[in-house]
Amino acid sequence: MTQPHRFQFAAMTVPCEISILGGLRTTAETVAKSIHQSTKSLERTYNFYSDDSWLSRELNQRGASRVRLNPEQIRLFQRVRDLSELTAGLFDPTIGTIKLASWDRPDASRTQLVGELEPAMGLDSWQLDGDYLVFRDTRTAFDLGGVIKEYAVDVAASLASQAGVNCLINFGGDMHVKGRKPNGDYVAIGVKDPLSPDRVLCTLAVENAGLTTSGFYERTVTIGGEQGTHIIGNRQTKSASILSATVIAPSTLEAGVFSTALMLDPALTVPEHIQYIVVGEGRKIYSNLPSLPG
Repeated sequence: MTQPHRFQFAAMTVPCEISILGGLRTTAETVAKSIHQSTKSLERTYNFYSDDSWLSRELNQRGASRVRLNPEQIRLFQRVRDLSELTAGLFDPTIGTIKLASWDRPDASRTQLVGELEPAMGLDSWQLDGDYLVFRDTRTAFDLGGVIKEYAVDVAASLASQAGVNCLINFGGDMHVKGRKPNGDYVAIGVKDPLSPDRVLCTLAVENAGLTTSGFYERTVTIGGEQGTHIIGNRQTKSASILSATVIAPSTLEAGVFSTALMLDPALTVPEHIQYIVVGEGRKIYSNLPSLPG
């Protein structure tokens, strides 16, 4: 059996793996180099935690109510807005507003910050106007960490596709599959059991699609001395009993947005082309897949 050409590096705080499914090693190396350069460029541009990034310098530390965007940024922010609207605002990239405020006010609780900063968050706090991103509140800040990682995965898969090779891109669990294995088999991806993350709950066959999983077991953040989930919402939701949400979608970015939104509200209506597995307490599974693979 032909083994994939694998390449690894670190970016956006996670391990990144490129698996080129067949073809010449020299072609795989060229593709991997291009993906590495693209990913690192996106990391430098949109790093929420770096004062030198474009996101911090031009957007979150802006001195005006309008910020000019280049063509790629226009497309990215328009896509982010479209997806946020599809989730009825549950997916909110302006959650960076709370994170920045928590750095300046470490004693303020998460609940207090969410209440005070609500006018500076959500779809009503920003809009696109031609080449400009327009804000109505000076406190509004973007954290595009997950978005950019998922977008980088999509860009990586596109670069591989342009080179005529199939691939599996995996950046910290955010994945995209182009094509199949050389023998014609689907790429199989295991979904973690949120109650035992070292175990596989089920295995999914994926082709020409992105897959992401969001889970309260994954990461935590500390705000106001309170350690809690990294998934922060700016309004009350029904997520208390939800442990994880796995989504398959045409793009990894779309999958990531909906896996996050389903964690916040598992009753969210999703587009017909979205496939999901939501795991609740006691491993109760909610899914729109015709049948759940073993």
